[in-house]
Amino acid sequence: MPQTPVEHGAPRVLVLAPTGRDGPASVGLLRRAGLDALVCEDLAALIAGLDQGAEAAFVAEEALHLQPIEALLAWVDRQPPWSDMPFVVLTSHRQQPTVVAARGALVASLRNVSLLERPVQAITLTSTIQAAVRARRRQYEVQAHLAEREDAARRLEELVVARTQELGAANTELREQIAERERVEESLRHAQRIEAIGQLTGGVAHDFNNLLMVISGGLDMLGRQKDPARQRRLMEGMRQAAGRGAALTRQLLAFSRRQALRAEAV
Repeated sequence: MPQTPVEHGAPRVLVLAPTGRDGPASVGLLRRAGLDALVCEDLAALIAGLDQGAEAAFVAEEALHLQPIEALLAWVDRQPPWSDMPFVVLTSHRQQPTVVAARGALVASLRNVSLLERPVQAITLTSTIQAAVRARRRQYEVQAHLAEREDAARRLEELVVARTQELGAANTELREQIAERERVEESLRHAQRIEAIGQLTGGVAHDFNNLLMVISGGLDMLGRQKDPARQRRLMEGMRQAAGRGAALTRQLLAFSRRQALRAEAV
């Protein structure tokens, strides 16, 4: 069911008035008022015209009285929320209870209804139809505004999704950079520990080498010395070297107890 303004020329008004001269006379009057009035031969033609698009419908009461109008009411119910097709209904002056009840039910079913009672003046008819057309045009403006809002909401949602994806990618990259930096820092700390251990090992080896040279040299000289005093001095020097070695060993053991060593692949 198209619910868009008629693209060609003047606003289209559908006229359903099959009895007497009401139909042709109304069409001529509306056309002189600048409206594109179209005669509908029956209710099916009216519904077909509504499907094609129209700004208003002008209907004689007798065209709907005691007629199966379920298809027309179904069309009215299928309208989108923004749409409320205006119907201008030309009524008789009859006020019998059955007629009044049927008229009230018709107004309630068609919803947006203006009633004009015969006889009606030309200016009243044209002004009522023109007011209905203006109201319909405002509905089309509401439709366009809603469509713009929906389009803006869709574009905003797409932008949010794209921005969220960009932020997700940037966050992932940042986490990877942080993890890489932590790996590099850990590698650097490991290298520094290895370097420190190497320096410590070199120093300890140098100190032990010096102590061993004292002891080794003292033992060499001890065998060639006959002087007891000289032998005692050599023995004292070797004992002092052994004592320094023992002290150095104790320091190393104390250091190893403070620093837990972990076996790592190198």
